[in-house]
Amino acid sequence: VLGGARMALHANGVLAVYCQRDLSLYALTLNAKVLSKVELGERISHLSFTHEGEHLVLGGEKGTLSVRDAYSLDQCHKFDATVGITSLVLTQEDCLIATNRNGEVLSVHRETPAKKK
Repeated sequence: VLGGARMALHANGVLAVYCQRDLSLYALTLNAKVLSKVELGERISHLSFTHEGEHLVLGGEKGTLSVRDAYSLDQCHKFDATVGITSLVLTQEDCLIATNRNGEVLSVHRETPAKKK
């Protein structure tokens, strides 16, 4: 039904579902009540919650790293990596470490912009 879907579940009961068919992201309760929906305009290669569960981190095939509110899906922060994100890891301090198709490692901290290594 959700061809090409990606999902993430947080212990607080919020389920994030990305549907590749229409490039949309959904925030749902465990009872499948839709909290919000947003059209992203690009394919997502990574989807996960921050440790506290208040935000959702997305890595896109167009090189976008974005942080969204877990409930409303409003975009809080956006970083342009220019090349598609292939993987993304969150540290315990919610530092984003990502790799892109060029093999570069990107590190994004709350206080600083993206840095290429």
